[in-house]
Amino acid sequence: MPQHTLRELLTFACCFMIAGVVWYGHSMGTVRNLIVPIEISYQGLSPIIECKDTLPTSIRVELHDVGHRLKVYQQHPPVIHVDISQQVIAEKGTITLSSELLRTHISNQIQGTTTIQAVLPEQVKCRYVRLHKKTVPIQLQGTFTPASQYQMVGEPVLQDRSVVLYGTYHAISAINEVKTEPLVLSNIQDTMQAIAQLIAPSHIRLSQSAVSVRVVSERFTEQVMTIPLEADNVPEGEVLRLFPSEVEVRLRIGVSHFASLSEEQVHAVCHYPTRTQERLTVHVKCNNPWVTYVRSNPSSVEYIIEQ
Repeated sequence: MPQHTLRELLTFACCFMIAGVVWYGHSMGTVRNLIVPIEISYQGLSPIIECKDTLPTSIRVELHDVGHRLKVYQQHPPVIHVDISQQVIAEKGTITLSSELLRTHISNQIQGTTTIQAVLPEQVKCRYVRLHKKTVPIQLQGTFTPASQYQMVGEPVLQDRSVVLYGTYHAISAINEVKTEPLVLSNIQDTMQAIAQLIAPSHIRLSQSAVSVRVVSERFTEQVMTIPLEADNVPEGEVLRLFPSEVEVRLRIGVSHFASLSEEQVHAVCHYPTRTQERLTVHVKCNNPWVTYVRSNPSSVEYIIEQ
């Protein structure tokens, strides 16, 4: 490229940049109009109020000021906070944000040199109804499977045992509980936290959409005891002899409660027969609340009745 042509291009580029800077500076200092979106934050709208129409989250406002101030509004749109608590005191009605109310809130968020040319829409309206509320228990649905060599400790614990319903009187009067979506947890070791989603009945609003669930498992151990057999409900004057006279009992208990288990807590019993039968079933009773599994060997025995 010839040297004089390169100089001409550089000269043109410099002139173009200077012109752009001059134009931008002029536009920033020029008074003009600009449409700016302004967000609306509604205050005082409690959960027992249901809006039949959608309240707008923003409105469009045409502002008049110099360019550099309008640029600030464009980059950082103002937010107005409107308290509507005094408009929702009846069973049903209409929430109305007049043009004067909107303009007053907007004026509080803009500079004194800025004027409002137009507000779109000029007025906000929304129909509402006041809902009834009712507190009902949460019913957990799910399957909880411990890891190998673990067992569940107690029942799953809900962080919140109840939920508040919002709806018409007739809609909530027939609802006595809210169920969770089926929660499936497997390979549970120690403590696990999970979130269960609530199933909202039709046309009902819930105070929360989910509930936290805590499940606990621990390692278990097995204890084997030889326990004498006892006879139960034997009529006076008779003797129920059992063969064998003692059985082997296998129990399962969490390792943290193993020390609390003793032979005095375990009883093996056969009931006096009410009909003719060859063998009697062995019933094992254990009053230790931490025992989760018991089994006797043998599970039934022979017997004779002596008078």
